[in-house]
Amino acid sequence: MGHRDALWARMNSRALVGGILAVVVLTGEALVMAAQTPTDAVRTTFEKVVHVVKDQDLKQPGREQERLNRLEQAIGERISYRELAKRSLGAKWKELSEKERQEFVGLFAQLLRDVYANRIFQYTDEQVEYLNERLDGDYAEVKTNLRGSKGDVPVSYRMINQSGVWRVYDVVVDGVSTVSNYRGQFTKILQTSSYETLLESLRKKTLQNGQDKAG
Repeated sequence: MGHRDALWARMNSRALVGGILAVVVLTGEALVMAAQTPTDAVRTTFEKVVHVVKDQDLKQPGREQERLNRLEQAIGERISYRELAKRSLGAKWKELSEKERQEFVGLFAQLLRDVYANRIFQYTDEQVEYLNERLDGDYAEVKTNLRGSKGDVPVSYRMINQSGVWRVYDVVVDGVSTVSNYRGQFTKILQTSSYETLLESLRKKTLQNGQDKAG
């Protein structure tokens, strides 16, 4: 396994996988979300994702893509992929043109979707305890406890209010920030290689994941 492959492999740590799982429980419709508090948003949308995961009709042969599409649509309505990508890339973001930023966000979003697509449907018994909420202007953090057969996991959702809609830009699982985790990996690649190398790694990873799903 090469240096960059080893970095991608480390991204699949328990904390990171937990982070991606935690992110995908946040979904919902913008019009419904507008008047909700951050905690209300988490509670309502978690239930919607669980509904997709447990829907027996969507588990029927031939409906795999429909099932995945419904989950991906829900996630896209809740996560601020741009904010998440910006914070994960760090200082390098300021050097990019708008076109380059859009390309990076697209690749990074696909990477996240591929990661959760390979794992989220394995989880069916999680329950959420809502602990507390902290507001600071257009920012909020909702602290919860994710309870499942494998034990309890503390999960904090960091959110930003964008045009009246609360969207997720980071998830902290067992004290590990998803943004910080990715930023550490991206920084190592940028320090040892180049930005183009990072993009190529993202392209190869998303292509490989696409081929794995097709196979």
